Amino acid sequence: MEVVDEQSARLCDSEVLALVRESHEARSKEKRQRRGHQSELATVEHQLISYFKELDLPSTHQTPAHVQALQVALKPYNLKRNELLQIVNTRPTLPVELAIVLSNPDSHEHHLEDMLAAIGEALPVPPKRT
Repeated sequence: MEVVDEQSARLCDSEVLALVRESHEARSKEKRQRRGHQSELATVEHQLISYFKELDLPSTHQTPAHVQALQVALKPYNLKRNELLQIVNTRPTLPVELAIVLSNPDSHEHHLEDMLAAIGEALPVPPKRT
């Protein structure tokens, strides 16, 4: 088997979380119907969902619509898929945080503030922890 495009197989945290939630819910319904034992996969799914919630990662508050809006908003900057994934996963709010995820921050130096504004509009702000 040959990997044709390694970029196409990468998912952002919110996509992973959505897939795991879907799988976990489907498995839970199936389990209730069969009254069987909890499988190892179901345990991993539950732990992963709990981990995301406990850390209160930005991805737990994002929807596919948010991610799509961000892709559209950042399209003029010709970012690589890896850069977009890191932006979605980390939701940078400072120029230095954004520069860290860009492979060539010097080429975007004059656009960092505009990019941060687009990120702020497209992705929800995680609620403050108390």
